[in-house]
Amino acid sequence: MDELPFIDKDRMFLMGNSEGAFAAARYAGKEFVGRLVLSWSCEPRYYTNYPKVGASYKAEPFLNIVGRDDAYFGKNNPMNNQYANEGHCGDALLRFMNAKVVLLPNTGHNVMVNPFTKGEVLSFIEMFKDHKVKLSK
Repeated sequence: MDELPFIDKDRMFLMGNSEGAFAAARYAGKEFVGRLVLSWSCEPRYYTNYPKVGASYKAEPFLNIVGRDDAYFGKNNPMNNQYANEGHCGDALLRFMNAKVVLLPNTGHNVMVNPFTKGEVLSFIEMFKDHKVKLSK
């Protein structure tokens, strides 16, 4: 990316969907302006009992979009009955002042098919595009 003149390394966002969201949420690097985590709930469940959020400073922008009826990470997944889950990253993001959780009704694991997802993603990026990356030198 260093060779691409149109990449502004001070304004990059990290985004992942499903298993990629798991990686984006847990990543501990500080070179991104913010994170967009789609189709993962940041909670202990059958998939992982250690759902850590890697963001380290409380002003880091963080968007979580989850389908309420997500077959893997939704609140009503029977494989997660032994966990007290809500089906979204709300509890994991309480300490972040620029966090937003979007729980989409009538939406399963593929939040990309919901017509509201695109607007949520674009408005989040627009809102925080000038937020500066907090790099420790």
